[in-house]
Amino acid sequence: MGMGFKSYFNNLRLQLGPRAWHNFCYDAGASVLFSFFNVVFNQFYVPMAIQEGASNIQVGLLSASPAIGLLFSPIWAGWIERSNPKPFMVIPNLIGRALIVLPAFFGVPVVYVAVALLFQLMMGIQSPAYASLIVRMYPPQH
Repeated sequence: MGMGFKSYFNNLRLQLGPRAWHNFCYDAGASVLFSFFNVVFNQFYVPMAIQEGASNIQVGLLSASPAIGLLFSPIWAGWIERSNPKPFMVIPNLIGRALIVLPAFFGVPVVYVAVALLFQLMMGIQSPAYASLIVRMYPPQH
């Protein structure tokens, strides 16, 4: 089984070429880190806010924050397509990750809700930027 994966990745490396393979390695690593972060954020953020005394409406807003954040993605997508997607990828990720420390300093439910909504709005910017960036990072056939 191990040799199957190794030959698959060697074949993929040859198909992509050195630049796209380099991008793939960074993209795969970033995806794993992004997934771990989102699991922690999405799975534990609501219970932490409940523990701090969040009301039903606040818990509802926390649970709906991913959908609320993605509402504005189509607006950003048009702008991103006409420009360089890298800043739209990097800056919202940095801001979103930095926001997460605020509940540690201000442990009140309204801060949890505000951070969750702002974080998801940042991810709503980053999502179309990622799609635009992927098209530019890999050869068209892939």
